[in-house]
Amino acid sequence: MNEIFLDSIKEKVWPLLNAKGIELVDLALRRGRGRSMLQFLVDEPGGITLEKCAQLNKQIGEMLEKDDVIQESYILEVSSPGLDRPLISTRDFQRCADKEIRIVLHEAINKQNVWKGTMAAIDEENVTIKTSEEKKVVINRENIAKARLELEL
Repeated sequence: MNEIFLDSIKEKVWPLLNAKGIELVDLALRRGRGRSMLQFLVDEPGGITLEKCAQLNKQIGEMLEKDDVIQESYILEVSSPGLDRPLISTRDFQRCADKEIRIVLHEAINKQNVWKGTMAAIDEENVTIKTSEEKKVVINRENIAKARLELEL
C-alpha cells in the first residue's frame, strides 16, 4: 500500500521536477504520532540550494493540497540528500567520477571488507575503483552493503 501511494505521488510531482531539471533522489513517508512526514530528497547538477528546496516545498505542497492526495495531517519536507548521501544508483556513482569513494562489502574481496579508492568506472553490474596503490578493484554491485563519497575535511 505504502509503495503504491508513493508511486502515485511520484507520478504527480514528476512533471514539475523534470521541467526544472531536478532529480528525485528519494521519496519517503514516515508515520509518527499524530502526523506523518512526506520527505522528498532532491538534487540537481552542481547541488541544490536551500532557496530552491523552499520553492519546491511550496509548489509540491500546493499541488498535493489541490488534488487532496493525502487525507491525513502531514508535514512536507523537501531537502538535499547531503554530500554524504549513500551511492545507490548508476547516476549516483557517475556523479562521483574521479572522486574518492568508500565501499563496504557484504562479502570480502581479498580478505578486505572496506575499500577506498577513486571512482574509475560504473556499469549495471560492477563498480571499478582505483586504490592509492594504483590497483584497480572491480566490485559487483550486489556485493555492496554501503557506498559513499569520501569527504575531505
